[in-house]
Amino acid sequence: GADTVVRFEDTQPEGEWVRVTRAYSTGKNVRAAGEDVHAGQVVMQPGKVLRPQEIGMLAAVGHLEVLVIRRPRVAILATGDEVVPPESVPGPGQIRDANSYTVAAQVRTFGGGPLLLGVARDREELVRRGIREALARRADFIITSGGVSVGDFDLVKQVLAAAGEMRFWSLNMKPGRPLAFGVIRSAAGDVPLLGLPGNPVAAMLSVELFARPAVLKMQGLPLRPRRTVTARLTEPIERKDGRRHYLRVRLRRTEGGYEATLTGDQGSGILNSLVLADGVAVIPEEADHLPAGAAVEVILLE
Repeated sequence: GADTVVRFEDTQPEGEWVRVTRAYSTGKNVRAAGEDVHAGQVVMQPGKVLRPQEIGMLAAVGHLEVLVIRRPRVAILATGDEVVPPESVPGPGQIRDANSYTVAAQVRTFGGGPLLLGVARDREELVRRGIREALARRADFIITSGGVSVGDFDLVKQVLAAAGEMRFWSLNMKPGRPLAFGVIRSAAGDVPLLGLPGNPVAAMLSVELFARPAVLKMQGLPLRPRRTVTARLTEPIERKDGRRHYLRVRLRRTEGGYEATLTGDQGSGILNSLVLADGVAVIPEEADHLPAGAAVEVILLE
């Protein structure tokens, strides 16, 4: 008939008796059946990400196995005669492959599983071989870098058109105008392919804007927009075309709000502009000039 639990440290043994050294209200330290979850209660909805607390709850209710959506396999293929592995010493006219590793790290943060396929030289058959390897490794999504511009050796578009269907090419944004999207036909079904520009800043921003929603969707997750803040420019911005610009900025909080300052040269090949950045300021297509003090939306790089 006990209705209260007394902590050991609040007792004092006295022979066959126990003295309780402080007052306890009835029901103290009693855990009622069903106080956490009750019979018939749904404890996990479809689309729930299984964090440690969800794993613990499943164990608590005796469900040792549940159906889950596996992490999407994302094949990553760099292209170009000028691209060499990071461990190599670049020769004249060569650069190390930064894109594959940047994209792989991004894919991991989105919840996907990257499959690094290395570098395909500027030969159509070698690019095709890389695509075949991606299919052989049962990739759910293929991301290439380089080979989507207008040169004779920009082969990804040609392979995409020949082995599947190209849905669109070229976007009204900077950096990242040359970007291809389509599907590769396979016996197992169509596999989406996103062809990134070769410049590393353009590649990383394109993955953030276009690959991230796809990888989240493949996991059954809703699109979670990145946090944004409004900031005032500390310097004027001149634009010479009608594209939407994504400028890398540092942020400083002041009494009047955030201030945004460019990280330096905004070239699409300057990866350090992203290393130094707190966020990316979005300059709309219709804005051909923004004075110092103008308010802009900044996508936070978290």
